[in-house]
Amino acid sequence: MYDIDSFVKTATRQFTDRQKPRALFEDSIKNLTQSKCISYYGIGGIGKTRLLSKLMQEAQTHAPNSLCISIDFEESYFRNIGEFLNTLKSQILKHEKMDFYGFDLAYAIYWARIQPGEIPFEKSNGPLQEGHILFDIIQYLEGIPYAQIIPKAINLMSKIPQQTKAMTWWNTTGKVLATQISVIHDIQALRDILLDLWVNDVTTHFQKQGKKIVFFFDSFESVDLNRLTRVKTLMYKFPSFPVLFIVGSQNKLNWESSDELIVDEHIVGELSAKDIRSFLE
Repeated sequence: MYDIDSFVKTATRQFTDRQKPRALFEDSIKNLTQSKCISYYGIGGIGKTRLLSKLMQEAQTHAPNSLCISIDFEESYFRNIGEFLNTLKSQILKHEKMDFYGFDLAYAIYWARIQPGEIPFEKSNGPLQEGHILFDIIQYLEGIPYAQIIPKAINLMSKIPQQTKAMTWWNTTGKVLATQISVIHDIQALRDILLDLWVNDVTTHFQKQGKKIVFFFDSFESVDLNRLTRVKTLMYKFPSFPVLFIVGSQNKLNWESSDELIVDEHIVGELSAKDIRSFLE
């Protein structure tokens, strides 16, 4: 005999299970004092992407002064951490007017090392566009041996007359930073510097603005081991500024919480047909 009471009880329990991750997200974004990663995992097609999309919508209600950045790793491939950080940067700049001077400088030097003779145009997934002060540096440096890049750059910048915001940054910070980076010849070490400077640029800006930032990473199972290491490193890089990472994946992360990042994992289970209709409305 069909037990309708059992069905209703089960359906209600399963739908409540959908409410729990949403309630967890609401509490986390409202009371964010430390960087946190919430992972929603489950089999393909269970509704993780839809859940993340709904959480993005709800973020503006729970924390109006927040910026949500979304990356679907099934659609967004990156060969190295430089490309990944530049993709995140491009997403941020679609919604927020800010400067990435430190990251741009390091990426320009990094690019000169891995792609000699090429200018990192925006269209080729590089950080620079015409009119960007670092674009002028790279044009000027084309063909110059790496060992001479920083001295030539410093000489060029000293001859630019306009006292722009970029020039102020160069004179107070950039020149010293460029000199420090110039002694780093190892590509892996340069990638570590890219991470540090990207995080510094982001935290400096958002702390001044008093804004929260939420990253939504979907299809996380598509990230191979080498790239996963870099993405994970980035997520643990915000000890002094609370950032919320929302991950959708077929696999459980099994990461440890630390002083830098709290990790909370939640399995996304099946819904009944009725609950799916309710959830999608």
